[in-house]
Amino acid sequence: MPSNTKQMGSVAIRDGGHNGGMKTTPTQPISEALCAVFKRLHYPIDVMLTCVRWYVAYPLSLRHIEEIMAERGVNVDHATIHRWALKMLPILA
Repeated sequence: MPSNTKQMGSVAIRDGGHNGGMKTTPTQPISEALCAVFKRLHYPIDVMLTCVRWYVAYPLSLRHIEEIMAERGVNVDHATIHRWALKMLPILA
């Protein structure tokens, strides 16, 4: 990663100055309602949102998502993914 680039979540953003037109503003903050859902959860936010997104966007069962995440080195139970979906979908919709 170049020296004038910093890592913020999964988005790399260059520092200020003349940077070839790349935006320098950080990604939008997560809504307060969603932050309340994320309190006391043991998984990274991007893992939870990825699982819920796959569950909603594609015809995958919760057990399929569990297997896909296990292939990527994240051990999560299908019931946990279901609880995430129940908590997050009303807020994200």
